[in-house]
Amino acid sequence: MSTNERRRAFRIEILAAGTTPPDDQLFRVSVSACHHSSSPQIATRDGWISELSPSGELSEAYADGSTDRHEFLRRYSLELERHVKHCEWLRSKAGAPGLALMVDDDDTSHCAADGMKRHLEQLECQDRWKAGLMIGGYVYPVRDEIKQAGGLWFAPHKTWMMPDRESWRYIQSLLPGDF
Repeated sequence: MSTNERRRAFRIEILAAGTTPPDDQLFRVSVSACHHSSSPQIATRDGWISELSPSGELSEAYADGSTDRHEFLRRYSLELERHVKHCEWLRSKAGAPGLALMVDDDDTSHCAADGMKRHLEQLECQDRWKAGLMIGGYVYPVRDEIKQAGGLWFAPHKTWMMPDRESWRYIQSLLPGDF
């Protein structure tokens, strides 16, 4: 699969343990440790990467209410930044065949999955940014087309990142005026 095909297919889903992914080809990874899980179905065929789970201290702080969701996500993102190799590997799985983050039924697991998804999407957006595949400005009239073409929203730069040069040109052709 080419880089452009991988980018176009970039997909991350958050699914509850025991749920069958709509696409059985998705690479499934548990967000929380299987042996600490209250749900035996969270064990997946593809596994669990212990280094990418939130630290015990962070999970406990969120579970007992001393850390709010925003602070949890901020600190978890900092933890993920220290594991470049593992995150890049997971990002590649999100490109092809797609990635399913399997979560337990607790709020910490869901929050961690949301944080991991955001982090992996940001890594993908950074890669697309380096390739010059950004679409900015007034794009509201074509936002649905951007999403259908595989565009990702890159919040820090408030711009859409397209998966390849072809989709980038297509979206440009839909925009009014000189882009």
